Amino acid sequence: MSNKTPPEKLQPISRRTFLRGCGMLALGTAIEALTGCSNLLTETPTASPLAVTLLPPTETALRPTATPQPTATPVPDLPLFDWATLTPVAVAHDPLAEGYPRDLPFDPDSAYPEYPFGNAISQSTNAAYRLVREALRLFSPEGYGTAGWNPLGCIIRPGDRVLIKPNLVDAGYWQNGQMTHPAFLRPVIDYVYRACGPSGSIRLGDAPWSVEVFPRLVKDTGIQEMIGYLTATYGVPVQLADLNVADPQSTPLVDLGTFSELRQVQRIWYDAHGKTMHDGDDPGIGRYRIAPAVLEADVIVNVPKAKVHCSGGITVAMKNMIGLMPAWDGPYGDGALKECAHTSDVDQAGGRRGMYLENDTIWRSMADLNRILFYADAQGTLRATPQRRYVCLVDAIAAAEASQYQPQPFPLKTVIIGADPISVDAVTARCMGFDPRQLKSVMQASMRQELPLGPSMPAQIRVITGEQRGLNAHFRQALKPETQIYSWEGYLEARDFDPPRVVATGWDERHGTLQITVHDPSGVAWVRVAYVADGEQRTKDLSLTEGSAVEGVWSAPFPRREALHGATLLASDALFNEVAQSLI
Repeated sequence: MSNKTPPEKLQPISRRTFLRGCGMLALGTAIEALTGCSNLLTETPTASPLAVTLLPPTETALRPTATPQPTATPVPDLPLFDWATLTPVAVAHDPLAEGYPRDLPFDPDSAYPEYPFGNAISQSTNAAYRLVREALRLFSPEGYGTAGWNPLGCIIRPGDRVLIKPNLVDAGYWQNGQMTHPAFLRPVIDYVYRACGPSGSIRLGDAPWSVEVFPRLVKDTGIQEMIGYLTATYGVPVQLADLNVADPQSTPLVDLGTFSELRQVQRIWYDAHGKTMHDGDDPGIGRYRIAPAVLEADVIVNVPKAKVHCSGGITVAMKNMIGLMPAWDGPYGDGALKECAHTSDVDQAGGRRGMYLENDTIWRSMADLNRILFYADAQGTLRATPQRRYVCLVDAIAAAEASQYQPQPFPLKTVIIGADPISVDAVTARCMGFDPRQLKSVMQASMRQELPLGPSMPAQIRVITGEQRGLNAHFRQALKPETQIYSWEGYLEARDFDPPRVVATGWDERHGTLQITVHDPSGVAWVRVAYVADGEQRTKDLSLTEGSAVEGVWSAPFPRREALHGATLLASDALFNEVAQSLI
């Protein structure tokens, strides 16, 4: 494939040819294409280039080792760092949030200026609505506080067909964090409607693990009553969609061919029942039946739950796409349950049916399904460019720990929003107190540059939080990983909740560079310097030039005069622990 003229339809190619073409799509351009939100990605921060924790100055960290002197030939003020190249992920956290409201139809408890339904205000507290709104403010602040604020307007256009995809499992443990809470879905529907308008169409759908689950679940949890209220009272064009109700013969079969992660290695693959999957079968290796409502959508609004998982570690944005496939027949053990690879012969050789920490299969199916979500057209044909827009809002107000089947709720009191699944999963894992580097669905699925799904590296992700406080200010403990079936305990948890420490700063007179020594046990991911020059705010990206990521010297050309006028050091480690402190 050529960079200049990519084919409209992707054909299976050899592994060698595929590997030679892996550099085709630049990551920043692809993420902008996935979101459809160039204004989000090109927005220049007005107050601070990154929402980080402001730490008090320390004597050792903030004194330059040498006092810079004016020079007649200053170092050129290049290269500058462009924040617009980063993928934004917004994290709204309220430690005082009271959880979810109980009263249908989950109206907001305040008359927000942009609220489309007038005086329909609840007398009961609704912290869930407020947190979703705050996350949207951080993600898309333009116009906030006015009647015209439309935070999803850069992703959803008037007249769009929108599929809202929650994580709906069963009605048994839904109040304990097992599934997306109905009260969380209400503000999502409201803001989607604000964007697509009455000329658009909204489907709220999922394909739970068995065919009889969806109708029972939406009734028992109040989702059906809430949808009925919105359609009957305000004419909102929203309807429920049981994605399990699909005829196999009319359900598109999407064949990823050599682009399937399952085809990157030679193994025997097994489905959820332990049955061998065969090449060319329907479905088969890299071949998936996808619910038509998914492929027909212009926009996917992914609304997963933050919870642990036995074979994947976590089940958030990436794992929620298992629900794109219909479950054709009956309860577990009696029919075709989510016909995709769950284990391999290599996994099973590791013991315990392959559902162990080093499972090397489930992330591949997750990556395949997410690529289908972005790159398969309405007929199920794989294309070279994204076919629909995407946004993800994670319900982490009550996260689920200990088990995805019989979860224990954990009051995380957080909403995460982002425009690609991998960066959302990476940041959500950190909010749960986990180390994203232990998740194959984050680290491995992001490695492919062809048909990209998003970045996993902290240096490529801009974490946006409120009150200039970073993740390490709020999330300093780990949830209990999956323990009831196959334990991730002792493996998944993060161990470092502190930001990088500045050891020394100095000026290299000979080379005209600013040099900063930074230490962090998790490894420093990036170091930047923000300053003002010629009346404008600028930022430089420093490079590791000596030592290691654990402790090393980071350098960049830097005009001496600017180092004397309020330059601020910004740094993050691999766990999104961030620091900002003055260099003077």
